[in-house]
Amino acid sequence: MNKSITTIIFIGIIYSILSFFILPKQVFFSGDNASKFIQIQNLIKHNWKKLHIEYPGEYLDQEHNHFPIRVPTFYEKNHKFYFIFPLSFSFLSSFFYYFMGFSGLYLLPLISSTLTIYLIFKFFQLSNKIDSLFLIVVAGLCSPIFFYGVVFWEHSVAMLLSFWAFFLFFKSQERDSLRIFISGLIFGISIWFRLEVLFFFIATILSYFLFDNSNYNKKILNLIIISSGFAFSIFPLLYFNYTVFGNFTGAHASVNFSLLYEGKSILYFVNTKIKETYHLLFDSGVSRNVNLTFLFLSFVLFFLNIISKLRKFNKIIIGILALTLLYSIYIASLCYFSRIIGLLVTSPFILIIFLDISNLIKKQRYHRINLLFFTSLFYLLFLLTPPGFGDKQWGPRFLLCIYPLLIILSFHAYYNLKYLNFNPKYINFVKSIFILFCIISFSIQCIGIYKTFHDKNITFKEITALKNLNSQIIITDVWWLPQEAASIFYKKCFFWIRSSQHLHNLLSNFKKKGVDNFIFTTSLAPTSKENIARTLDFNYYKIIRKYGYFRNKAVFISDKFENSLFIYKN
Repeated sequence: MNKSITTIIFIGIIYSILSFFILPKQVFFSGDNASKFIQIQNLIKHNWKKLHIEYPGEYLDQEHNHFPIRVPTFYEKNHKFYFIFPLSFSFLSSFFYYFMGFSGLYLLPLISSTLTIYLIFKFFQLSNKIDSLFLIVVAGLCSPIFFYGVVFWEHSVAMLLSFWAFFLFFKSQERDSLRIFISGLIFGISIWFRLEVLFFFIATILSYFLFDNSNYNKKILNLIIISSGFAFSIFPLLYFNYTVFGNFTGAHASVNFSLLYEGKSILYFVNTKIKETYHLLFDSGVSRNVNLTFLFLSFVLFFLNIISKLRKFNKIIIGILALTLLYSIYIASLCYFSRIIGLLVTSPFILIIFLDISNLIKKQRYHRINLLFFTSLFYLLFLLTPPGFGDKQWGPRFLLCIYPLLIILSFHAYYNLKYLNFNPKYINFVKSIFILFCIISFSIQCIGIYKTFHDKNITFKEITALKNLNSQIIITDVWWLPQEAASIFYKKCFFWIRSSQHLHNLLSNFKKKGVDNFIFTTSLAPTSKENIARTLDFNYYKIIRKYGYFRNKAVFISDKFENSLFIYKN
C-alpha cells in the first residue's frame, strides 16, 4: 500500500473517531439535520411504508394548530405532515441507523468525504502526473469536506456522486460511450440528494461543448449519451415528486421559492442574488467591513492577474497576497465567535488560482484543467439561481460540490508557479503564503468542529433534562426546540405555541382530555432563583394558573440558550 492511500485511510480514521467516539451523536448540527432524523424514525416506525410524519400530539390537537415544527421545514397536505427535504438521504440512512444505532447516521457522510478525497487525488494525478500527499492533506483536513464529513448531512454524499460523475466524464480523451452513460446516470442519482447538483451537470456539459477541442460531431454524440444516462436516473425522481408533491422539483425547492420570491419583482430577485453571492463567497461572520475588505483584496488580486500588462508587478501581487493572509489570520482568530460561511474566507488557499488564471482561459491550452476551470466558473454563475444561501452552516454547504474542482485547480497553480510570470526568487515566498493559507483553513475547520462539539453538548444537556422529567407532554415557545430534540420527538409529545391565544386553546384541550401535568420550556432566563416567576411570560403564567395548573418543579439550563424547564401539575 503506497503512502497516498495510507494517508487517505488515516484521514478516514480521523473522521471515524470524531463521528463515532467524540462528537455527541444524539444531537445534531442544525435543525435540518435533526428533522431528517425525525424522518428516519418515522420510516422505521412504519416499516418504510409511510412518508408523512406522524404527529405524536395529534390526540390533543386534532386541528393541528400546535404542530411543533415550523414552516418552511414542513408542509401540510390533506391533513398530513411532510418534511420538505429530499427523502433519499433519510431513506438510506434509516437502514444504517436500524442496524448500527446513532453511529450509523454518520457512516454515509464520512465514507463519502473519504472517497471524494481519493477521487481528487486520482484526478490530480491523471491531470498533472504528480502524487501529492500535500493535496490529500489539504483536501481532507483544510476544507469543508472535513467538516461535512463528520456531521449528519447529505451534502457530502451529493459531492461524492457529482464529482465521481465529473471524473468519469473527463477521465480520458477517448471518452468511451459506456463510461459517459454511467457518468450521466450518476449525475442524475446525485440530484436525488441535492437539487442544486443539476447546475453542476449543466456546467459540465456546457464547458465541454464550448471549450473542448474534440470533433464537433463527437461532442454532440457524447452530450446525447451523458444526457440519456442523466434522464434515465432522474425520471423516477421527477415522477415521485409530481406524484407526492404535485410538482417536478419537489417540496424543498418549490416551498422555499414560493416563500422567498413569489409575488416579488425582478429587481428584488437580482438584489437578493447579489447579496447571497456575497454571503456564499465572502461572509466571514466577523463584520461587514472585514467581508468587504476581503472582497476588495480578492478583486484586486484577480484584476492584477487577468490583465497581461499588470502581471509583471510581482511585488504588488505578493503584497496583496500577504495582506490577504493577515486578514485571514484575523478572521480565523475571531470565527469561534461567529458563523463563517464564505468560500474564499473559509478556504483562502483557493486564491492561488488567480495567479494561474491567464493560463486557464487561453484557448490554445484547453485540456482537463481548463475544462475543470470553466465548469467551476459556470457552476458558480448558475448557483445564483437557487433561492437562499442557507441558514446554519460552516463553510458554504451549497458550494461543497465545487470544492474538489477548486482544490485541484489550486494545486495545479501551486505546482506550476515556476511556469507563471513570476520572478524565480519570489516563488518560494508565494509557496510559503499558500502553505500558511492552508494552515489557516485547517484551523477554521477545527474551530468549526470544536464549536459543534460544544453546542451539541449544550443541546444534549437540555434534551437529557427533558427526557428525565416524568411528564410526557412538552409545551414550548422556543421554535427550534422540537427539531433539536429529534432523539426524543417520538418519546414525548411536543407542542409549539406562538401566542397567548395558542396556549389558551391548547390548555383547554388538555382539560377536556384530562391531562394533569406538562412541561413548559421557554428561552427566557431566570433573573434569579428567588424570582423564578419572571422566567415565564406573565400572560402565559396567568393562563396556566387560570386552568388550575401550578408549578411543581423548575429546572434551569443556563449555558448557551438559557432555557428554563417547568413542570406544571393540576
